[in-house]
Amino acid sequence: LWLAVGRFGGAGTQQMSVAQTGVGEHKVVQLPDGSTVQLNAMSVLKYPIVFDGTEREVELKGEALFEVAKNADQPFIVKSNSIYTTVLGTVFNIRAYALESIAVSLLEGSVNVEGVGGGTVLQPMEQAVFRNSDESPQVQIFDSGDVMAWLNGDLVLSRTSFKELQRIAKRRYGTNIKFDRAEIAEYTVSGKFKEPDLKTLLESVCAAKSLQYKETSPGEYLIY
Repeated sequence: LWLAVGRFGGAGTQQMSVAQTGVGEHKVVQLPDGSTVQLNAMSVLKYPIVFDGTEREVELKGEALFEVAKNADQPFIVKSNSIYTTVLGTVFNIRAYALESIAVSLLEGSVNVEGVGGGTVLQPMEQAVFRNSDESPQVQIFDSGDVMAWLNGDLVLSRTSFKELQRIAKRRYGTNIKFDRAEIAEYTVSGKFKEPDLKTLLESVCAAKSLQYKETSPGEYLIY
């Protein structure tokens, strides 16, 4: 088993299907080759109706857990922004939301990751993080429970900035959060939450930084 991240060709003129999730929604997608993809909220997966070429190529925007059916004669390729992940058959998670770093987290197999700035070999339970598409990945050990928390509706924050928290709240609850001071956006917070509702999340992160929040209009909140 191996996985590589680099640049490959597109899917040509194949007829494509699209699966997508809305705010707070999860979805399981069965691909034509028997592979399974579990989509997180606000994610889009494009894939051919039939994998009839030399490669099985799909495109992901957002986050998903892939369980790829083995086929050494037809590599499986995931395009996520400017990163390409090529697999023969393994289990891995990709987080590739717009405006955020891209993370490839390997659960099973042996992995070779290559980016524009260089490459490295990953082992199970290692994660390659691309802060920017033109830089080599940073390799780190990851906690599978933290990375997979979204599958159970849980939320794990690890030195998460309030700016990133804005994006999480938008795709998880459909909520817009604003700050009354620009510096609040750079504050960071950590914590683990079991299927949190919005009120629980806001109360916890605000208490951690001695802040308060209020609802200014339906679906709009101000942290101050």
